[in-house]
This record gives sequence, C-alpha cells and structure tokens, in this order.
Amino acid sequence: MNRALSILTCACLVVLIAVLQRFVVGKEDMVDPITTAGDTDAAVTTDDFAVRVTEVDLATSLEVPDDADGGTHTVEANGAWVLVWADVTATRETIENLPSELRMRDGSVYVERGWFRDSLDHQTFSPGLPVHGAFVFEVPTDRIEKPALVVTHAFGYDSRLGAQAKVDLGLENPEPTDRPATLLPAELRADGAETGEDDHAST
Repeated sequence: MNRALSILTCACLVVLIAVLQRFVVGKEDMVDPITTAGDTDAAVTTDDFAVRVTEVDLATSLEVPDDADGGTHTVEANGAWVLVWADVTATRETIENLPSELRMRDGSVYVERGWFRDSLDHQTFSPGLPVHGAFVFEVPTDRIEKPALVVTHAFGYDSRLGAQAKVDLGLENPEPTDRPATLLPAELRADGAETGEDDHAST
C-alpha cells in the first residue's frame, strides 16, 4: 500500500514539475526588448517613441545625395533596396540610438547598413518632434517575404528591456522596380502633418 502511494506521489510530482516549467521565464526572455506590435494602418507607440510607416519603396538601385558636389549618385543593390518611409517621434527623452531591422516571415533578419547619413538610422530624435525619413535595407530579392520593420531604443547599443516597435508592412510577394528609388534627407515634420504621395516617389 505504502509502495503504491509513493509511486503515485512521485508521478504527481513529475506532472506538477512539468506544468510549472511551462511558466518559467527564460533568462533571455527576461531581458528581451519590450515589443509593441502593429501595422501600417496606425502609429505603433512604445513607452519611448512612436513610429508610423507611411510608404515602402522597393528598387534595384538607389539614388543618394553626393557629399562632394551636392549632386546625387546611384548605388546598385545586391538584390533590392527596401526603403521604409516613416514618421518617428520620441515621447519621453532624446533618442540618439534607434537601430532598425527587417524581419521576414521565415525568421531572416536584415539590419540597416548604416552607409547613408540621410537615413533615419543616423538621426537624433527630440521629444515631441516627428522626424520623417527612410530606414534603408539591402535584401536578396527572393527573401522578401512578409517583412516587418523592427525598431528598438537601445541605450548605448544595449537593447535589453528596451522599447521596441514591430510594424507589419503588409507586403505579399512584392516586386522591386528597376527605376531608382530616391533617398531624401530626413526632416522635421509639423505635428500631425501628413506625407504626400509624391514626396519621395521612385524616379
């Protein structure tokens, strides 16, 4: 009788431990960025900033400002350039480091190259002042599958527990154009100003 009771007790303990383990938070999850998800229909607002995607350009080449003579030059992509145009507003304090990436449905991640000083990746965001511009990514054409823009407020390049916005771009099997996309300098927007369709269209 006692043996059967011991076996039953052990079995119950094993089941209880298995159930409790499902509720244990891993060490990495405890320090992951705090993500707020949304789509292009409205601004995605985190504790530290808000981001509203206004347009997405896909092109095989990119026309960028030339530092030397004030003109422009064209940069060909190893695949496609993906320009995610957005309004970004810091809400609590000045943000100097706001790294971004594109995440595909299959889990592939592409980070901002950091090559272009006019991209949003190089801007400083002051509280309450919307900045309009583009995050710029270079992606193999055959890997562009339901991308999401992910932007994280990283303190000193440390994203642990940082505010993070994830925006579903709503793209299904997009085809990049052969016409160069144009990267325009980021600019301050009047509060609530809308972006015109022709502000940064591919040329």
